[in-house]
Amino acid sequence: MVTPTKLYVSPKQRLERINESSNLFTAADTVHNSFGRFNLALKPMPGQNKYRVKYWEAVGAILPFLEQYPEIQFIDQSGANTPIPDPDLFRTHYVIAQILHATGLGRALDEFFEEYSYLRCLASDGSTTLPFLIEAG
Repeated sequence: MVTPTKLYVSPKQRLERINESSNLFTAADTVHNSFGRFNLALKPMPGQNKYRVKYWEAVGAILPFLEQYPEIQFIDQSGANTPIPDPDLFRTHYVIAQILHATGLGRALDEFFEEYSYLRCLASDGSTTLPFLIEAG
């Protein structure tokens, strides 16, 4: 459930917190790529940090693993009480993925990523300018 205080966080506030550990998770390269292309999403389930894995085409070699483990749970194994990723981020990503694939825009996004695949190295501080995104709109 989304609390009223979480309904709106300004873009500036989100950008200031972009590198916090609650905004990240570790994944194999194939999972990371599929997640980044919205071909894999995590749907929050009842229970703490539990998700159902939803995937669309182009997940490649990880398909057998996804079929074997359709649900996952995030746990902190760092020993340093590292915050678990914020479920609202996964919920938002899941909704965007659903919309992209329901409307056919997911395929267009795949084509976009293929065309601009050389952009794999963006500045970690978020300072990379991507003017072509404005032109593509």
